[in-house]
Amino acid sequence: MKKTSPDKILEDFYQVLSIQIKPTMQLELNSYLKGSLSELHSMIFQGYKKLLHDQYQGAKKIFEKVLNIDLIHGSYGLGNTYYEQKDYKAAIQQYTTALKDSKNSFSFAYYGWANCLKQQRKYAEAIELLDNAIKLNAQIASFWNAKGFCLKQLRQYSLATECYEKAKNIASDYPNPINGLGNIFYELREYDKSLEHYNTAIKINEKFAYPYTGLGNVYRKIHHYNQAIKSYKTSIGHDPNYYYAFNGLGNVYRDLKNNKRAIINYEKAIHIDRNLPLAWNGLGLMYFEKDFDEAVRCFKEAIGADPSFPHAYRNLGLLYLSNNRFEESLDYLNSAYELFNDYYNNSYWQRVINIERKHALRGVKTEELWASSKKLDPAARILKATRDEGIEEQVLANKKLFSDFLQVKNDEKKENDVHFIVLRRWNSYTPLIKANNTSKGGGYFLRCRELGIVIDPGLNFIDNLIEANYKFHEIDKVLISHAHNDHTADLEAILTLLYRYNEEIKESDDPLKEDTITKQLYEKKYLKEKNLAEQQNRPMSQVTVTREEVEEEFLSDPRRKIIDFYFPMSVFKKYSGLFQLYERSNYNIHVIEPGNKLLFMSKNKAYPNSKDGRYDIAINILKSCHDDIISDKSAVGFIIKYIPNNTTIVYTGDTGWRDDKPDFLGQYDTLNKKTGYKLLVAHIGGFKVIEHQGICYKNHLGRIGLAKLVEKVKPDICFLSEFGEEFRNDHRVRLAKIMQDAFNNNPLFFPADIGLKFNLKTRRIEAIAQINKNRMVRKFIEPDQIDFFELDKDYSLHYFNKDLDWNLIAKLIRKQMQL
Repeated sequence: MKKTSPDKILEDFYQVLSIQIKPTMQLELNSYLKGSLSELHSMIFQGYKKLLHDQYQGAKKIFEKVLNIDLIHGSYGLGNTYYEQKDYKAAIQQYTTALKDSKNSFSFAYYGWANCLKQQRKYAEAIELLDNAIKLNAQIASFWNAKGFCLKQLRQYSLATECYEKAKNIASDYPNPINGLGNIFYELREYDKSLEHYNTAIKINEKFAYPYTGLGNVYRKIHHYNQAIKSYKTSIGHDPNYYYAFNGLGNVYRDLKNNKRAIINYEKAIHIDRNLPLAWNGLGLMYFEKDFDEAVRCFKEAIGADPSFPHAYRNLGLLYLSNNRFEESLDYLNSAYELFNDYYNNSYWQRVINIERKHALRGVKTEELWASSKKLDPAARILKATRDEGIEEQVLANKKLFSDFLQVKNDEKKENDVHFIVLRRWNSYTPLIKANNTSKGGGYFLRCRELGIVIDPGLNFIDNLIEANYKFHEIDKVLISHAHNDHTADLEAILTLLYRYNEEIKESDDPLKEDTITKQLYEKKYLKEKNLAEQQNRPMSQVTVTREEVEEEFLSDPRRKIIDFYFPMSVFKKYSGLFQLYERSNYNIHVIEPGNKLLFMSKNKAYPNSKDGRYDIAINILKSCHDDIISDKSAVGFIIKYIPNNTTIVYTGDTGWRDDKPDFLGQYDTLNKKTGYKLLVAHIGGFKVIEHQGICYKNHLGRIGLAKLVEKVKPDICFLSEFGEEFRNDHRVRLAKIMQDAFNNNPLFFPADIGLKFNLKTRRIEAIAQINKNRMVRKFIEPDQIDFFELDKDYSLHYFNKDLDWNLIAKLIRKQMQL
């Protein structure tokens, strides 16, 4: 068998092969094949051509033939083939054969061997082999890049940076070391520098998948989720087998509570590489609350893939702890603590896990005492009894519902949604009396893409908002028309939720939430201290984070929630004790009065051709005639215009009709002259006997005021709202029909109840449009195709396609309520 030493042509080829991504290398290889080639060179290049096209068996056959001519190159080619197939044991055998035959002088065989150890997370051993390769040839950029990667994985950032810089200086058109520097800055939480390096790597080679995943990681950390998703998908487009991109997508969808998509992407990552602990850990978190056995399996797979991965031990320990399996919990939490202590030396996680270990240890001791029939102290007996009787589980489940409401959830269906929804049933005093359990006050909610506007949040508003599948983060503005309780009762609840929402960003009670400011500061300070200690060759100092540091960081955090409140002077006077007027408050107070105009845009969505420039929503403040006990001149209404298609909501608020007030009538005269589509939301209030004498209801529209208002505004449709509970038993439905007859179906009248939703873009109303196999399908349909009825069980109103059988719908709804 003939033996030869590596020649210059192959040295150059292997160097190019080590620094080019697959699509680029395929083009490079064509240029090699066009040259005047020896039999050996031709066979080797043909072998790599098949390897680059994932034709592994064909590549093996060629490299096995090469063995008959040159053992070194044949073994090296087979090693690379086995490496691509993730058969690292077989690959290492071939690399060692090449080294033995070359008398340890073939640098690329050391490099290939080191890459196998990298994949097996044996970074220290890989560095030794790379040092051997570098001794043989210090001008190969990929050797320095691989060493930089291993040092980065060992968190030796200064040394890793030196290696990446050397690789970059050797080959300025080599994007990997620049991407590696981006990864270091990412781990050091220097996101601006990280983004700069990823973008530089992309400029060198826009088809290089890795930096796009890096961009996705940064965007996820700074909560720019749409950009993160786009970056990960771009990465996958360039390399459909890049498992870290799928894992990143899984993480983003997990953050956004889109469990289905998170699971799909974690499973795709695992399908590509079963030894990816991050994906197994993420998948375990997805099953944490819904499938105990599957979650256990996933966390154990993560530990099997990387026995030094502390988060998998901790999560498995928490899983056992949440299921009262205290001994197993303590074992895994102890392992996590030791790993964080020995490998990461991370004081934050040590502190967190120490608290969790104490919970597990307390559970172990309680179980031991109970099992040995020793008398438990009263506190231990209470803990055990509330747990065993299921009280603890139910209370925590209820608490989680509240916690879920405070979580950010990205719903792509809502991103372009523009709708107005009614979230109230009855008016002012009746919900406060609570004569029966059917009473529901509330308010209204306007969503314009990413902008959420609350209108008059009365009693039960938050309950109704949750039931309608909204999240707290969707609230950006709060408009209040006057000071009565049915329009303001949940204002304090919104302030309380705002406080809790922002506190969750700073420090969470949820042990699985890892993106709090406290945790991020610990990580950032820890990494900085570790890097400094490494540079100064000294032991690490203890890292601490103060509450003041957390508060300061919170002020510039993009997740910080700030809500704008708009209300008249009477509301400000009523609630002034609730509000602090500090610069650092997480809300802004705006006192409004008739004639004011508000302009809102939907989170940077611009419409340069619209009359009001870049704004989506214009709100003019109307004068109302209503005594709210605090003032008889402060109450207001709102004219809300969706600018892109000139659709207007006329929200009267609570007002009487005053023919003797020209300024009051004039605002509706002006409205009458405006073109465009108009939805009138009219607060009728109730009936008064004096209306039969032609006298208008003083504090509300009543029947006469409503009729005059409709004649004046000439709306396209009208939502009748602000009913007292005396309108139960179908009276709202009958009143709407009477109004419709009186106005000859122009406009169309709808009695408003919780869930009545109007799409401002299509000008349609959501209703039960179809029934498929006893399943009701809701869609937005034309208003003139809709009818409505009251369900006797709870007095709720339901809107449906008039071609359907309302009796069948009522039957299906009752069945749902029973379930």
